Parts: sequence; structure tokens; C-alpha cells
Amino acid sequence: MNSSFPSEAQRMITQMLNLRTQAQSCTGCQSMEAIQGWINRFANEDVKNYYQQLKPSNSVITNLETPGIPYAVIWGNEDHEDALTLTRLVTSWENAGVSGDDEAYIDCFNSIIEQRIQEANQQFALGLMQSIAQLAGAAGKIFTTNPNPGEAIEKAINAAVTALRSMFNLQKEIQEVAECELVHQAMNAQWNLMLAPYETHTGYLDVPCLPCEQCESEEDPQVAGWCWSNCMYGCDPLTQSFQEPYTFITFQPHDGLLLKTEQLLAGAAKTYEAKGVNHMQEQFWEYAPIGNAFQDLFNGGAGAAFIVPK
Repeated sequence: MNSSFPSEAQRMITQMLNLRTQAQSCTGCQSMEAIQGWINRFANEDVKNYYQQLKPSNSVITNLETPGIPYAVIWGNEDHEDALTLTRLVTSWENAGVSGDDEAYIDCFNSIIEQRIQEANQQFALGLMQSIAQLAGAAGKIFTTNPNPGEAIEKAINAAVTALRSMFNLQKEIQEVAECELVHQAMNAQWNLMLAPYETHTGYLDVPCLPCEQCESEEDPQVAGWCWSNCMYGCDPLTQSFQEPYTFITFQPHDGLLLKTEQLLAGAAKTYEAKGVNHMQEQFWEYAPIGNAFQDLFNGGAGAAFIVPK
């Protein structure tokens, strides 16, 4: 990696690693090293040039013509609840020649956390660890009310850092593993934000109207004003409700590396969604969404052209 011009991914990793105070290495499971190794791989000129050609705007892609024969598409949607997309992707990359398993690093982290807490006899730290361990997944839900995802993630990370550093009675070993897990979660939250574009939308909730009589007893002038305004002017007489606007954000699904739109191809005879499958796992039939898609395809689900005689 050219240290003078680090990539956006490298800058993100460096920024997240700087969250550490006690955890100087985070080498317990070697996951940080694995993520760094995966990022470093793209610094190789041959690899970099290859992936440059796969960009949607590259002439190699834009000059492609639609296939002249029937075709189908299977696209991966890495949508695990924990949102540990980067960790799962790198784990599957390391296991790409075997099974594409994506659980090893996550299981290792959980095991070390449990072991450290038991050895230190600090069971009260479980709540803190559980809170930190939900950061990446929770960040995806914050977006439904916060119109700035980047700001939402930063606030969530900073809140976790503040909580961690305020607990002076944590043993060094516990603080170290907690900071490592925080770095782990923060990297994944930031990766998801970097990977997937989002759109801001406005929705409306139907809120039942309050009878105007109830506004008379309201002591807060602001609440009373809102109450009178809605019961007299904002209330729909037919539904006895009014519409309250709210902001929400939708993210484009992805397989941890490619967006849904980058995986699809117009004109496909049939498109299959492989839920819970990341980019590296898409080559393995062992994953039910992939195996089921091929079975349907070869049984004629996308047309007679794909049927394989039994």
C-alpha cells in the first residue's frame, strides 16, 4: 500500500485502530491482520488493474453486449442482522478454497470475550460488551431516523468510546478486549456506509386526532398549541386522524463487495436473490440460496433452455 496515498479503505482502518488505548495490537484472533491483508492485496498492481476493469464505468463493462443466448442471474445479499459484513467477507475470502465459511473470526472474538470476563471475574462487564457488540447492527437501524448516516455512526462510536473510557474499574485485560471489539464493530459499521449508497425518503404516519376538549387541560403552551392546531385544522374529519411526516433512509442491498445494481443484468430470464450470502460464498452450492437457485434453474424454472436432463 502506498503510504503517501492511502486508499479510502486504508484511511478508515487506520482511523478505527486509533480508537485503541489499552489494545495496542488486537491480535487475539488475527482478524485485524486478516482485514489489513485483504486490503493490502488490492495494492498489487495486477490485482488493482483487474478490479479497475470491473468498475461499472470502465469501458470493459460499458462495451459489453447483452448475451445472445438466454441467461439468468444470481445476486448475493449479505443481510445478516449483526451487519458484520467486512469481517464475514474477509473470513470467507480466507476460506474461499474450502467452504467460504464466514463465522470463524466472529466465533473467535466471542470466545475470547467470554474467557476474559470469566478469568477477570468481572461479570458486570457483560452489559458493556453486549452493547459494543451490537454497534454495527444498531448503526443500520439508526439511519431510519437520522438523515445523516455518517453522523449517526460517528455518534454511536463516540458514545461507545466514552462509556468504555469512563469505566476506570475495568481490568486492563477487559478494557483491551472491549476496545478490540469496538474497533471490530466500528470497522464494519464504516464499511457498510462506504459500500452502500442511500436515499432519503419522507413517509407519513396516520396519528389519531385528540378531541379539542383535551387541549384545554394541557399546561405546556407549546404542546397545547400543537394540540389545538391539529384538532381544529390538521384533523381529517373522515378518518379522525392527521398525517405526521418522518424521514427514513433506504440502503441498496449488496453482497459485501458489489451492490445489487452491479450484480444484475437486464434481460435475464430469471433473477435469483441469495439472501445471507456474501460475495465469496456465491461459488458454493452448500449455501441453500445458491443451491436452490441452481436446482430451480436446471429444473426449468427460468425456461426450457436451462433444463438439465436427469
